[in-house]
Amino acid sequence: MTMTEPREIDHIDHAVLLTTDPDGLAARYRELGFTLSPRSVLLLAPEPGAVPIASNTANHRVLFG
Repeated sequence: MTMTEPREIDHIDHAVLLTTDPDGLAARYRELGFTLSPRSVLLLAPEPGAVPIASNTANHRVLFG
């Protein structure tokens, strides 16, 4: 197979979308028929060994099929 031959996509590992309106973006994806996991706020430790705290980032998993 060469790089120019078409292939089917069997999975997507990560896609990143940045938004200032996470609720609106999640609602739009639901309107398009996607199923989203609950939003997960990412926790980060301010220094090694410290207790992780909520960061300014979060994500959803988009479920296919």
